[in-house]
Amino acid sequence: MKACKNVDLISQERRNYEKYVRGRLIAAPTLISTGSSKLLIYEYAAMLADYNPQTLRSGYASSRSDALATLMERIVTSLKRMHQFSDDTVPFVTRMTLAPPLNEQIATLSNQLPIDVVTRLTAAWNNVVGMRPSRGRVPAVPAEDVFFQQLGTEGPMARCVDDVARLLSTMSGWDDRAPLSLADRLPDPQAQDPIDCAHGKRIGWLGPIWPDLPLEPGILPLCEAALKTLDGLGCQVEPCTLDFPRERNWTTWLRLRQLLTGGKLAPLYADPQKRALLKPEAVWEIEQSHALTAAQLYQASVARTALYQAFRKLFERYDYVIAPTAQVFPFDAALTWPRSIAGTAMDTYHRWMEIVTPFTLAGLPVVSMPVGFNQQGLPMGMQIAGRTRADLSVLAMARAYEAVAGWTRRRPPPAIA
Repeated sequence: MKACKNVDLISQERRNYEKYVRGRLIAAPTLISTGSSKLLIYEYAAMLADYNPQTLRSGYASSRSDALATLMERIVTSLKRMHQFSDDTVPFVTRMTLAPPLNEQIATLSNQLPIDVVTRLTAAWNNVVGMRPSRGRVPAVPAEDVFFQQLGTEGPMARCVDDVARLLSTMSGWDDRAPLSLADRLPDPQAQDPIDCAHGKRIGWLGPIWPDLPLEPGILPLCEAALKTLDGLGCQVEPCTLDFPRERNWTTWLRLRQLLTGGKLAPLYADPQKRALLKPEAVWEIEQSHALTAAQLYQASVARTALYQAFRKLFERYDYVIAPTAQVFPFDAALTWPRSIAGTAMDTYHRWMEIVTPFTLAGLPVVSMPVGFNQQGLPMGMQIAGRTRADLSVLAMARAYEAVAGWTRRRPPPAIA
């Protein structure tokens, strides 16, 4: 890539991004000193292609200035190398994005799925850490609807758990534009290590969640092998069952998604010229939403409540529950979505990711952690879920697993990475 000499363009990009940063500083208070440079560090540093997770192991309640300065230098250096800007056009950090493969996957999947689902799937398929926080942890702003939209939620993704925790602390916090956002601040300023994990936790292994849920061969063995590494932490792992029917879960998720997607895309569908540009899956969602009744939506909310109570019952016995993150390994980019899994045909364009939907419906904090690679070198992850609003506790378990498993220190094969 040639050096960028368009100083005006770069300056405009910088102004746009600084405006964004100022907005985030107001909307999402964070424990760190919130100068724009520090916010940029914690929000984007983990996405650098060669980022070293050891750079910022300096605690949460305070940030060592030398560690921040070191990482700032790394970011500037990486920006120069990645974008080939000349020295005089990058006096400071201007703009940072995810590595291109993640960008492409997120952009593609976001057109089909809620963002919290995308975060977990993308993390699993790239051997990184992705988190779906508790509902309301990250303010959903700006948004045209801040009440009914209770499925997807933004969450952090990074190469190690520590950086996910730092990023979550930056993203989270009360915002009066989002009346359902959580007011408690992350992390606790008094905690020396907010995601320290005590040994001896009780873990419920959900497996595929439902016996008839199809999974691609090789996924369960990877997850089960990963669970064995928790023995060294003194964890008790035992099989468990979610007392909620699969079809009721799917119908609930589907109807609520159709309500949200159909409403959001309605203006595009109403315009014949724009409707012609919509992909078939989007048109299907919108037209399905037209057939929904008030009674069906109410029953979906009742079912969602029952699912949440079923998880509460599990958490009376277990500290965490675990399931695979995905039903399939990364698939050919030319394939829009898997038409079948292990010989079972998918009856909708998104049923191949059904395994994440119960956690989404219940609004639980969930972290996708790498569990290794199959024989073809394709990565997979597992979901670690905890009680509602126990975001830091889930991150604590994730980091404890990370320390003994070591998968986040591995890189996927070149075709993926």
